[in-house]
Amino acid sequence: MRPEIRERAKRAALAIGRAVYLDGIPDAGNRELKVLTGRGLGFMGRRRWERAISRFYEALERADSPEQSAALLALVGSCHFAQCRWQRALDCFGQTVRLADQAGDKPGMAHALNYLGSVHGNMGELDQALKHHKEALAVARRTGDRDCVGRVLSSIGFAFWAKGQLVKALDHMHKAIAIARQVENPLVEANNIVGIGLLFNTKGAPDKAVEYLKKALKIYRRIGYAPGMATVLSNIGLVCDEQGDQIGAIGFHKHALAQYRRSRDRRGEARALNNIGVLCATTGRLAEALIYYRRALVIARETGDPTVQANNLNNIGLIYRGRGHPKKAMQCHEKALAIARRTGHKHGAASALSSIGELHAVDGKPDKAIRFIAEARMIFSSLEATADVQRATMNLGQLLWEAGRTRLVAGCVKAGMTGEDAEKLARSLTRTK
Repeated sequence: MRPEIRERAKRAALAIGRAVYLDGIPDAGNRELKVLTGRGLGFMGRRRWERAISRFYEALERADSPEQSAALLALVGSCHFAQCRWQRALDCFGQTVRLADQAGDKPGMAHALNYLGSVHGNMGELDQALKHHKEALAVARRTGDRDCVGRVLSSIGFAFWAKGQLVKALDHMHKAIAIARQVENPLVEANNIVGIGLLFNTKGAPDKAVEYLKKALKIYRRIGYAPGMATVLSNIGLVCDEQGDQIGAIGFHKHALAQYRRSRDRRGEARALNNIGVLCATTGRLAEALIYYRRALVIARETGDPTVQANNLNNIGLIYRGRGHPKKAMQCHEKALAIARRTGHKHGAASALSSIGELHAVDGKPDKAIRFIAEARMIFSSLEATADVQRATMNLGQLLWEAGRTRLVAGCVKAGMTGEDAEKLARSLTRTK
């Protein structure tokens, strides 16, 4: 591989936060093809996506084989992926898979299938995402490409995490880290260290979470990966907030927002805006929080990020509720619930269910409240979200006082709980009354 193309490929990979696949292009005898591909990679490294796409399409016209065409279409798809243009990315990677299959290009197929899974995951289609990731893993193992196997295991781990299957997520993340260290892929190593840190935080171990996040931050700084640094800063901010350090938290989130904007990461920008909004709401600055939430929601809709859309709608609903507008709040939570259910975003669905239940409780409808909050509690429990389970349990305890044991058990059963589990919950709530 020509040295300049190798360096440009590395910078392009850092720009998108993922590997780039070049197949045999660097070793091809077609000089014009290599020059155009190199220019495209240069534009990718500077996040000038449209110029990169133009160069790759020019190179595609000069491709000498299906393998080269597949690699160039994968590069175009990567540029669309970086801009959250999910349908265009799906089209490109779908074409890549077909061309790689026709040419018997197994490495190209594994790369494209893994990307296809990631696109579906970002669209909230988690079952489809796992299907493609598992196909990619099978192909990658047959090729013996350890780096590709590590990357795909990482993708599967994060897909399981999004589905709330935390044990499987942790297992795949540890395997991905082990391989990443063997093949010296610091980006995959750091991404999965972040994932494990977030899992610790979900399980109520904030100190352990920060320990892992700081390990990842050192790696991101060493390799100069700005979006990764922003992600870590944002997540440390979340941990600080949960521990009651709002001043420290907002500092981390604002640093993260600046990093996301510098790296032109629109999805990250939306998440940082949402996190700042949460802190404003926590400290009673509701009007300011609403401004941040609405900005985040606009970007989330532009980028097609269902997780941030659901989170922001839930958060906007909480603001309306705090300002005495329960009908507007209910509309926001119901929209969030619809998005979260459609996309398989379990925590978002549970948060919306919990908020809807609380609104019904305030409105004097305890039976509806029990049904919604009980379903939320079951989902939070499956996600091992300890603090959320405790809040839902406390709300059900209050509803037991208002509605009585028989109605509480009936509502829990309607929510999907077994009669035995509903009775057990009622007994435990009675003991703590």
